[in-house]
Amino acid sequence: MTTPHDDFELKRALDGLPRSIEPPEDLWPGVRGRLAPRVRRTGWTTRTLRIAAGLAIVVVLGAVLARQRVAGGRWRVAELSRGAQIVREFAAGDSLATDQTGRALFEVGTIGHVEMDPGTRVRLVEARATAHRLALARGTIHARISAPPRLFVVETPSGTAVDLGCAYTLEVDSTGASALHVTLGWVAFETHGRESLVPAGFRMSSRTGGRLGTPYRGDAPAALRAALTAWDTAPEGSARAALAEIVETARRQDAITLWHMLARTEGAERARVYERLASLVPPPQGVSRENALALDAVALRLWWQRLPGSLEIVPGWTRSLWTLWLRLFG
Repeated sequence: MTTPHDDFELKRALDGLPRSIEPPEDLWPGVRGRLAPRVRRTGWTTRTLRIAAGLAIVVVLGAVLARQRVAGGRWRVAELSRGAQIVREFAAGDSLATDQTGRALFEVGTIGHVEMDPGTRVRLVEARATAHRLALARGTIHARISAPPRLFVVETPSGTAVDLGCAYTLEVDSTGASALHVTLGWVAFETHGRESLVPAGFRMSSRTGGRLGTPYRGDAPAALRAALTAWDTAPEGSARAALAEIVETARRQDAITLWHMLARTEGAERARVYERLASLVPPPQGVSRENALALDAVALRLWWQRLPGSLEIVPGWTRSLWTLWLRLFG
């Protein structure tokens, strides 16, 4: 049996104990060792969750990009004939011909649209996110494309229209001759390794078996247009009179026409074209008479970018980067 005196003594003993008890210094390494596995397990769980979340994001992003690539290479067409409209998929190898009252509108992947006029026949040659190619056998199409250069191409019997980011009308007649009118951006028209650069506001014509057409402004003088037609259709070496008319009637706005004529003439005729072009648009610094007459590619490109109505030529490496981007993410 305890007494008040015993309770008092017990309380004094308790009050004398230390408030906290720490293990001796020589015991801490062991304590830390036993605690460390718990810390590592907690950290590994957090990292695992982060990795899992990252993988989930990659999977979802990959699925989205895959769908975009499929959409980027898919064509759809809406056909309108005699009041009826049919909407369907249009795949590589498919052809379509409109009658004299029919029209059709193509959705070109995710990059634009192509409209067919009545009496037109086309065939889809290639449809991929990084390459779209259409063959126009006859009739008229209106293309509006917003894409990196050379992603959309139209073949014709007299040459190939290569889109450089633009809107244009392209017509093929019964003889296979092509007529191109660019309304936005520009187009490169190519045949047999030769090329015409056609900016907005310019036109050109090209015939099967003839010279590649020379671009000219839509408001060019009638005499200049007639001389260009004679020049483009005349046999090699027999278009001297036409060339004289072109040089004489060309205005400053027609400098792009003369720029193209440099590569299509030789000797004294090329020198004559050079003198006229230089008088209308003096060559920039770094472009000499000698390297222009030698058709130096860098010199001609520098001069091109000074001409009224021209657009900057996109370097090849930039096109390659765009194509790589489309392959990965398009």
